[in-house]
Amino acid sequence: MTQRKRAEKPVQSAKRTGTRVKPARKLGPPYTAISIIVLILLNLYVFRDHWRGLTTFPWDFGQAYYAFTGYWITSIQMGEWPHWIPYQALGFPSALNPQLDLFYFPFWFFIIFQIPYTLHAATVLQVLHVLFGSIGFLLFALRCFGSKGVALCGAAAFAFFGGFYTNSEHVDVIRAFSWVPWIFWALLLDESVADRTFARWRIHTRFRTPNLFLPLIVCFFLTGAYPGSFIAGLLIAAAFIATQAAALWWRFRDRVSWYDGAAQAGQIALALGMALVFLLPSAYMSRELVRTQEMDQLGRRYLFIPGLYHLFIPSNFLSVGSDFTMEGMQIPVLLLLLVPLVRIRRTLLIPVLATAALSAVMCLHELIPIRSVITTLLPPLRLSRFPAGDFRLYIYIGVMICALSGLQQLIENRNAFWRNILKIGGAVLVLALLYIYRIGNSEDGIDGPRISAWMWRDGAYCAAFVLGYVLLWRMNWLRSAGAYFTATACVLLMVPVVDQMKVAWNDPNAERSMYDTNGLQLMGGNERLRVERVFERQEVQRPPRLTHQPMEWLGYLDGSYLNTDKVGLLSASQQAVLADPALRDIVMSAGTIMQVPCVARICDSAEPSVHLSAGIPAGSTLNYSRNSILYQVNVPQRSLVVENELYAPGWSGICEIHQKRLDVHRVDGGLRGWVLDAGAHRLRVTYRTPWLAASAVLSALFMGCWAAMMVVWFRPQPDATSS
Repeated sequence: MTQRKRAEKPVQSAKRTGTRVKPARKLGPPYTAISIIVLILLNLYVFRDHWRGLTTFPWDFGQAYYAFTGYWITSIQMGEWPHWIPYQALGFPSALNPQLDLFYFPFWFFIIFQIPYTLHAATVLQVLHVLFGSIGFLLFALRCFGSKGVALCGAAAFAFFGGFYTNSEHVDVIRAFSWVPWIFWALLLDESVADRTFARWRIHTRFRTPNLFLPLIVCFFLTGAYPGSFIAGLLIAAAFIATQAAALWWRFRDRVSWYDGAAQAGQIALALGMALVFLLPSAYMSRELVRTQEMDQLGRRYLFIPGLYHLFIPSNFLSVGSDFTMEGMQIPVLLLLLVPLVRIRRTLLIPVLATAALSAVMCLHELIPIRSVITTLLPPLRLSRFPAGDFRLYIYIGVMICALSGLQQLIENRNAFWRNILKIGGAVLVLALLYIYRIGNSEDGIDGPRISAWMWRDGAYCAAFVLGYVLLWRMNWLRSAGAYFTATACVLLMVPVVDQMKVAWNDPNAERSMYDTNGLQLMGGNERLRVERVFERQEVQRPPRLTHQPMEWLGYLDGSYLNTDKVGLLSASQQAVLADPALRDIVMSAGTIMQVPCVARICDSAEPSVHLSAGIPAGSTLNYSRNSILYQVNVPQRSLVVENELYAPGWSGICEIHQKRLDVHRVDGGLRGWVLDAGAHRLRVTYRTPWLAASAVLSALFMGCWAAMMVVWFRPQPDATSS
């Protein structure tokens, strides 16, 4: 093949698919590394006290979120899988609480390297997630705009996303926020079509290397995010895939966009398969969770249309004395001025704005009728208890992309000076009117005077920005340095914003007020977690459960036996026991086993009702541990023996004397029972998480499929110029 033909072949391929091949801007590793260093320095400054261990995040962060994670990490470090947790909520299976996040990979660094999971370690891990999210937004913006300065400006602004600060107590929500930019990075397709050869097939695709990481990213998102957040994320990903494929088809009129969209849908399915080790046991156990059965009756947290003021006013000014956890967004006001300048390719703008619009439908209170239709069609969406917390990030990203597009147009287009001035001036006027309306229509909980002062502050920044543009727009260096100056201005503008909300993300007294005052040392003399002692002790019998509970999550830390849990876990078994005072008294007493003589309606039923109030002792406990209990039992006749422990799917029994396996019975709706023949028995009852082993094998197979896909993609391609 001649050199001329070799040069013409890529152009012919492009003509065949109706695309225009543009020379790509080379943004090499040195630039990316420098940008990441800038983001690291910004993170070190904002969270300087968190890094040094002088403070932590407030409220729920240091309570159950820290306690149950420290519990299961230490359990696995000690060589024991936490199938059953007997210390909280009268005992419950770990799969019943998906917020444990047993399969979220960063936690396994603590296990592999035997690192104690201290409160400071938990704090640093969350700070790193904020950094990780800003790096993800940097790479996403690079793919969107191909501009170094614009991408860095967007990443710096995203580091101040209000949700990272107002939601700081909810670690799994923060993890969801940090992964979303990476999902968008992996979802975004290139406009130009490339040829890939697999075996004998030549495929036209808009896939690029980042798109190959979508299954892995979504898998991590699923295993680490708040359940409502990952359900919302899957909906948004589906909407992005569909609207992006439609936009590409509308522009280029080819089938490649639909094929690529179908491939991305397959990648989402692959991610679900990779996460089955987490999803399948949790889904199976969810039938035992009262919350899932009463989901339609639960209150939900929506964002009202006036809540959109959180895009540019500090959240605590708008929610004085109330909870603004699920409302914070905060975009630098300078970027908001540039939204009217948006001018971006439709194949990006359409999916981003479509997902933002869908998110508004799902989280705005005024649009509940439309949301109701969607949740009727897609019932899993009803599991989202906090639509404002789960969806508002996508509104934020939609506005940010428009603003960054406006910044790029402002810098690169020098022929529209007066048009830009008019648009920016219009944006200033709209923001001023919004401020004046908010101040003039103050409601209870609105800090009018501070909002008024904030308006003058933002007005000064806007005036300086407009004046700078008027004076410098003709200078060549503005085109190269303008984005960096804007990024610097955004950082200076946002540091006071997050400082105003410091009560929501900075609590230097959390550890002392929650633990030291209750006499619980988080660290032992050998600098290991106190919770480690829970797994070292040997118990013959469970002691009575505590009636006085100074901390509802204490059991995770010191092995106290409690009847409640801070997380709000309520299983069907626990509900049945707590509803019956007699059963409650039995379960709260020390561990024991009782006998009820067999009759047909009792021993032949999987869920017998015996109305147990005070049973005849059937034996004694020889050994009590978390995942198994050993009893010495002696019954004079065939009997139903009942433990004063909760039932859950996954319990099995065996008589070690007769080697007879036993089926568990659900007694009085909540207790565990076993049918034994007359005589002496050594009854060992053991708990194993249902579907855990099978789902682990399936996840490994799907992970292998993804690895094979990566190998095939990166294998050397045959020379496209060979004849």
